[in-house]
Amino acid sequence: MQDVYFGPDMTLLHGVLTRSHTPGAPGVVILHPHPQYGGNMNNNVVLGVEKECVEAGYTTLRFNFRGAGRSKGVFDNGAGEQDDVRAALDLLESDDSVGPVALVGYSFGAAVGLPVAVRDARVRTLAGIAPPTVMADFSFLADCAKPLLIISGDSDSFCEHARISLLLTKDSQRFKLLQGVDHFYLGEEFRAGKIICDFLGDTIPGQK
Repeated sequence: MQDVYFGPDMTLLHGVLTRSHTPGAPGVVILHPHPQYGGNMNNNVVLGVEKECVEAGYTTLRFNFRGAGRSKGVFDNGAGEQDDVRAALDLLESDDSVGPVALVGYSFGAAVGLPVAVRDARVRTLAGIAPPTVMADFSFLADCAKPLLIISGDSDSFCEHARISLLLTKDSQRFKLLQGVDHFYLGEEFRAGKIICDFLGDTIPGQK
């Protein structure tokens, strides 16, 4: 586990990189919830996904969006945060030990990360946990040609699970509804992480 700093000086981002012991192992970028509501890279869901991915042998990168924690800059309503996601992908791309890259976004992290992941050729597979449909339009997911997983809780008031599940019609797309789970996944973070890792193992090239 290593502290890393990356990106332009004005928005220099602080993250934690945990490298796999296996050269060429997949890399996973993990994105945190809304920074203006206390979200940061030490969020329980982010740490749960990280733990499961590290145990699965992946390289992981979690980081604070601009203005959160030790990352420079100020909140930019999602636009600048998409640039932060691209900077994280740049970091993994520059590391010769990292293989195919996946992206996992939780809540706000899904709102800013999934649009980037759908369009960026460096991302091979992507997943969203509790995408906040009440604050962002996720209709673009219907056109996603990459392997995609969405996880929602049936008690999540921020993610309209019935609505978003209708967008996922391709064979490469998966939707998982967790019973009795709300938006915050307290006590369910490792379960969500395990579901993510199983999906990545099935969909990242060369993993199975």
